[in-house]
Amino acid sequence: MPPFRRGTNYDPLTPLSQRSFYRPNLTSGSSKGGPSTSRHTLLIVAAVVTVVLFGSMIWYGDRLKKAVTYIRGADVEEVEVRPLSPDMEELRRRVDQKYCGVDKCRFLVPVVIIEQESKSQSHFRHLAFLSRHLSRTIVLPNVGSAFLGLCRPHPFSYYYSLSSLEARQSAGHFQYITRESYDEWLSERGAIGDAQEAAPSAVDMHVLRNRSIPDEGLREENCWKRRYNYAKWGMTKRVVEVRDPPDEAWRRAHNLTEMLRDGIFAAVRDKREEEPDVINVWYDRRIPFINDPAAQIPLTYATYWTNLASTLTNPLSPLIAVHWRMEGIEPASKLVDCARNLTQHIRLLAQRNPAVVPTIYFLTDYPHLLNLTSALSDPDPEAEEEDEEEGDVDASALSTLIGAKPESETFSAASLTHWHHDAVAELYGKLELSMSYLSTPETDMFLERVRYLIPPSVRLLRVRTPEGTEPDHSVLGIMDKIVATRARWFLAGAGWKCARYSSFTQQIIRERKALWDRQGGRVVEGIANVVEFWE
Repeated sequence: MPPFRRGTNYDPLTPLSQRSFYRPNLTSGSSKGGPSTSRHTLLIVAAVVTVVLFGSMIWYGDRLKKAVTYIRGADVEEVEVRPLSPDMEELRRRVDQKYCGVDKCRFLVPVVIIEQESKSQSHFRHLAFLSRHLSRTIVLPNVGSAFLGLCRPHPFSYYYSLSSLEARQSAGHFQYITRESYDEWLSERGAIGDAQEAAPSAVDMHVLRNRSIPDEGLREENCWKRRYNYAKWGMTKRVVEVRDPPDEAWRRAHNLTEMLRDGIFAAVRDKREEEPDVINVWYDRRIPFINDPAAQIPLTYATYWTNLASTLTNPLSPLIAVHWRMEGIEPASKLVDCARNLTQHIRLLAQRNPAVVPTIYFLTDYPHLLNLTSALSDPDPEAEEEDEEEGDVDASALSTLIGAKPESETFSAASLTHWHHDAVAELYGKLELSMSYLSTPETDMFLERVRYLIPPSVRLLRVRTPEGTEPDHSVLGIMDKIVATRARWFLAGAGWKCARYSSFTQQIIRERKALWDRQGGRVVEGIANVVEFWE
């Protein structure tokens, strides 16, 4: 028997203090009496084992470190850039003072943030807090189609309240600049002199959770890339990878914020420790990394949407908001039973509150106007002929605007089964449901033409975008979230039993919990629960 024998829980990567060993045998032969192993031999074996074990620990620690942080700098040689003349340098300083209040502006620009609004705004908050650790100002990205990014069609204020950001800035959480002001800064810096010399220096960077599985969104181009000076740092994208922690204990023992900050510094600083004016970021990480509780507080939505939510739903109060995300539930055959159980849950809730007749506000990823797509090519046979003279219908655009296809990019119409349709039909047959839709002149005219296809138990609530703005179907998610947060009652499908686990649902629950705590358990006014799950 060898001097050391591995225990049943032996793992060569387990720290030495946690490993399980049997006691060493003090004889090399049978216990019944063979020749004794010399003390010298035992010491040599023990020394060899110790060296091997500590070598393994060092190798494992180095391997873990590499798995957590990966940095790739520029693949090009550094280039010396001719400095600005004293006069031009003074003009540059004045421009930077005008926009940043300091002699040298430093910006962090979210060009692309992967994932849709509920998660994307969380990633933005963490980038904003990270910008403080980098001594930089965060540029507010544009928004659109439920995404945040520099080149999206609508300003940040289309979704979110700037006054709430001002409060965060005053509290010292981060410094921000609007995209409009940043645009002006770029123009004024570029107008100082020669465009190549005076344009702000920049570096492009991917901040990733796993570089081996890049998201398609990372291929998106920077619409303003021609406004920067890449001469010194080159146009090759730097890569900083901080993988998700293997477990909670590891997360508590390490500071992910410092790791990410140090990784970015290492990737962008030159030999003289100088940094570019602008770091353009393509961001693809999926979990939070800032420990500050303030970074977990959701952004406040724009006043336009909060006021519109009140206008739409106050006449219908009290509300039962029901969120049902059907995507990915297997087997799909259980969805019909889930629908029956939801109906029963709502009836029991109504019986507990006999003095009121609640309105059911239904939020779902199911395209509840799916049947209207057939009417795009098969209109009401009784429709008047002049309706046909009002122009051709863009089937794809209308399908999106009226909610006739799934909102989620991962929930395709092809993945819908008859079980999905049967489950929703069960609700239509037993409940009266109110749902939002994006109202435009085209969609309103179309819905009027196909009103015979809309179930009589369904009330459609018009959501109009601000005057002068292009329609964006993603605002329905924002409206639904506001309504559900304020509703008297909130119901959600139990995670992975009747509904997919959803960050959308979790954001509603967190905000309702905050409301519940503020009202001190008084349910005469305000909300009557935080959440009830059905399955």
